Order: sequence, then C-alpha cells, then structure tokens
Amino acid sequence: MINPVRNSKFHALCSAMLLCCAASTVSAQQATEEAAPAPGTPTTLTTSNGKTARVNLLRLKDGNLTFAAGSNEMTVPADKIKSLAFSMNKEEFDFYREQQTISDEEITELFSTPNLGKAEKLELIFKAILVNIAKANNEGDYAAVVAALEPLLRERGEYMSIENNLQDVAVMLMESYRKLGDLAKVREAATILQASTDSDIAAKGKANLALIAVADKDFETAETLRGELGSEAAKLYLQACIMQAQGQPKQAIQTVTEIIAAHGNDLEWMPESELLSAYLYLDMAMTNSAVNTARQVKNIYAGSSSAGDAAKLFAQLGGVEETAEKAE
Repeated sequence: MINPVRNSKFHALCSAMLLCCAASTVSAQQATEEAAPAPGTPTTLTTSNGKTARVNLLRLKDGNLTFAAGSNEMTVPADKIKSLAFSMNKEEFDFYREQQTISDEEITELFSTPNLGKAEKLELIFKAILVNIAKANNEGDYAAVVAALEPLLRERGEYMSIENNLQDVAVMLMESYRKLGDLAKVREAATILQASTDSDIAAKGKANLALIAVADKDFETAETLRGELGSEAAKLYLQACIMQAQGQPKQAIQTVTEIIAAHGNDLEWMPESELLSAYLYLDMAMTNSAVNTARQVKNIYAGSSSAGDAAKLFAQLGGVEETAEKAE
C-alpha cells in the first residue's frame, strides 16, 4: 500500500468535506453548534415496503428493532426491515487515514471522480477502505483485519443479523478471530450472524459455531450444527474437521477427496478443504505432500485468504518454489 504523503492543506480539505457531508445527514434542529449528538448508531433504514429513512439504531432485542427518528422512538419487528446501510463517520475516516489503511493518493483520486457529490465520493472512499482491509485478509494478516474492523463494528455488530452493507465485513472479522484463536469472539459474532435473514451469511455463522464446537471437542454439537447446513460441501468439510480432531487423518483425507470429486466448483469450500488436506498430511508425517499441497493452494487460489494461509504454511515448511525449467 502506498505510504501517505502528509499535507496539512489536504488534511483540512478532507476533514472539511467529511464534516460537510455529516452535516447534511442531520436535521436543521440538530445542526447547531450546541446540539448534542443524537444517541444510537446512525444508519439508513429501508422497510419491507420500500420506505427509506435516516435513523439512529438503539437496540435489537427479542426480534424487535428500536430506533430513533428525529425526536420519536419506535420499535418494530426486525423482519419488517428490508435492509440497513451504514456510512463512515469523520472519526473513522481520520482513523483509517492515520492507520494508512487508505493513502492520501487514493483519497485524492477518489475525490477527483467527476459528476459525483461529496457524500457519494465519501462512500467510494469507504468502499476503498474495505477493499484494502480485504486485501490484508487475503494475505493472512488477521491481526491487521481485527485492528481495522473492531472499531467499525463495535456499535454496529449487534445489528448484523439484519441485511446490511457490512455483513460480509462482519464475516471477515469473525473468521479472523477464528484464525487467531479467539473463540469467545467467534462465538459472539457467529451467534448473531447465524440469525441473519441472508441464508449465505447465516450459514457462515452456523459453520463457525460448528468449528468452535470441534475445537472444544464437543462433537455432538458439531454434528448437530453440521446437519443443519444446506451446503453438502460444507457438511463434508466439517465432517473432515471432526475426523481430524478425533485423530483420524486418513479418514479425513478421504472425505476431502470426496469434496474435491463432487464439489470441485464450490469456491466457498474447495480452497479451505484443500488447505485442510495439507494439515492432514502433516498429521500423518507426510511433509512433502503437505508442502506440495500448500504450494498448489497458494497458486491456484491466489488472492484468497486460503492462499494467504497456504503461503504461510509453505514458508513454515521450508517450501522452495520450482523454477520454470525444473517444472518442465
């Protein structure tokens, strides 16, 4: 990522634009110097009948969403909400610039986008920041992902069961926690995500709850959750994980082989399944096979978190890239 060039005028311009955008989202009554910030988490809410409003979320409890719209507080069934759309605030913008998650050059380029208003340009910057965080995830830098996303989801996380523009980000944070071994935070995030109205997001939450159960040696719970998944590839992957945890690497390898044979086009579970096979080879003291498998995964699935993990394993095992001549 390009190192930002510090420029006081540029910083002032960015801050002024963001402040201007923020001011446009509040009512005239709130837009006074002395007005205290409205409580809650700001978002754009779209109801199931298509109506849209700017509100502040207050809580989600027992399937009911409470929010403030102006001076009014309302509680409605969460299933009456079609979606939420979260935006970046000034403090988050400053945080990501200071952390070099996005460079000043990237910001300048996006601010120069023609025929867009300030709010639209800031939305482009927000999306670019999330893309840069995803790149860190795909390189296997899960500590960086957690550092970047925890502040963003600290207040928004409890609303991730409702369809919104940060659900994929919430999944990324959950899986980063798992890769770092923070199972308590995985469980907290997965419990919310498994209740999502988006079936794919819900499945990822449930799969992570199953993987926690495997890590805890709670195989009965893991099997129950595995049976509730709709994806056959996911079921087989979890079956292989259970077998590995039970000390049955040969049977687990056979299950992974079944995934490869029957679900070769499943880009959700194939990379992780093939990476799992590398670890299973290590469990059987077949280091050369593990090295070769790690090499294949990092090359075939380049640009994914599985490839990033495979690259780290390949390096840990002392893997050496084949030259073109040797490969021939």
